[in-house]
Amino acid sequence: MRTNRSTARLAGALFAALLLPVSFAHAANQYCDNDRDPGQYPSCGNVAGAGFYYRSGQPSDYHGDDRLSTTQSSSYGWVFLGTVAAGHHYAYLANNAFTDPRAEYQAWDLGSGFYSIGYVNQNTAPSGWNYVGYGTSGALYVRRSSGSGATGADAVMRQYAGLSAQASTPLTPAPAGRCPSLALRDPALAELQNKMFDAARSYRDAAGSYAIVFNNNGQRERIEFEVSPARRSGFVRIAGADGRLTEHYADAESQTTVLPLHSAYRSSRRAAAPDAEQAPAAHAYRNTACQAVYASQPDASGAPGTADVLAPANYAFWLSDEDSRILGRPSLLGREAVLVEGRHDEAMARKLGAQRYRMWVDAATGILLKLEGRNARGGRAYLIEVERLRLDSGVSPRARPTLAKGWIDLGAAR
Repeated sequence: MRTNRSTARLAGALFAALLLPVSFAHAANQYCDNDRDPGQYPSCGNVAGAGFYYRSGQPSDYHGDDRLSTTQSSSYGWVFLGTVAAGHHYAYLANNAFTDPRAEYQAWDLGSGFYSIGYVNQNTAPSGWNYVGYGTSGALYVRRSSGSGATGADAVMRQYAGLSAQASTPLTPAPAGRCPSLALRDPALAELQNKMFDAARSYRDAAGSYAIVFNNNGQRERIEFEVSPARRSGFVRIAGADGRLTEHYADAESQTTVLPLHSAYRSSRRAAAPDAEQAPAAHAYRNTACQAVYASQPDASGAPGTADVLAPANYAFWLSDEDSRILGRPSLLGREAVLVEGRHDEAMARKLGAQRYRMWVDAATGILLKLEGRNARGGRAYLIEVERLRLDSGVSPRARPTLAKGWIDLGAAR
């Protein structure tokens, strides 16, 4: 089924007409793929913006096809027909062309409209099911929020308490021994990985800046940040080498992205934080189909781009017993670091154009201080390098700027 509806408003009509009450007696995972035949996914619909073009013949995708976009004026949606429910959302990311460093995922429900549930670095995400965020949804959308790379749309999954008929699903962990394990056996690597998973819980607030360069998607940026996970607030200024400037303000309830050079902005509500018992434990595992599933902690601060340094789960998932080793504990930025050298798996090496990497991880917090990848000839393929870092200094939420009359509301143009 090739769906090509141009407005997201169609999503509301599509599933509101079929809305059913949700039973909370059983756990459920509801799947929705791009452009699928309704006979294969009867509870799934799609809403395709004009900027997301269809691609077939993609063997790494969930069913061999996807949607791809390099424009910020469009979004792609998956509609969960029949139910509006609160749950965790995952996206299947395994295609080399998915290179957006800050793909924004938004949920849609009848009462609140669109709101942000999370940002995912599709460029460095490991191949498989990647955690997106938590929220109440009747539909899930993805859009490009950066000026780099291409945004991909393949299959998605919503995990929630719901219909018993959908309770038996492939995201259930596979029985021990059935599939190759993703758990690290090396105790030192496992300890480091867990520290990186929990990095955002190791500080009350953080301020600083870092440079990030990836050759494969053209990302060349300097990012300044002031975040407070405890307050669910964040400020980020992203300056691109091409002159593009973006500022992002977030508090516990809402967020605003400002493009000062274009007199434009976009505002939306933020998803409520999941209860402590509902928050996913960061870990990697194989489902019953032996597909990799990567669960990570939701971003409490609402600061896009900062996860590369402050909550580096993507890079923690790169660690492996076979291809990673700890070289030592040097000092960097006046902090003790753990230096790791590793080799990329075939898929990531092909995507990033790098064979090997080195990462410097703060020993106390799990924050990423530096990451460098090199190709087979020794040339640099990517670099993340923290310039300054200050923790627990009492960061206060940034006041949002007063926007002059005439500024363009990008959210209204959806």
